[in-house]
Amino acid sequence: MRRLRQLRRLVQDDRGFTALEYTLITVIIGAVILSGVDIIGNALQSSYTDISAILAQQASKAGS
Repeated sequence: MRRLRQLRRLVQDDRGFTALEYTLITVIIGAVILSGVDIIGNALQSSYTDISAILAQQASKAGS
């Protein structure tokens, strides 16, 4: 009888599921943030490369 009560209490306890849900939400939010940082980083790198090329072109024109 005691084991049956313990088993019933274990089945009704949902604290583990709540922790799992929060963990999954956190992982999804982290993945979205990392993807966004990667996209922004690539865009910034492209912009800085373009700016560098323009500056180098202007410097070579000024030196001529």
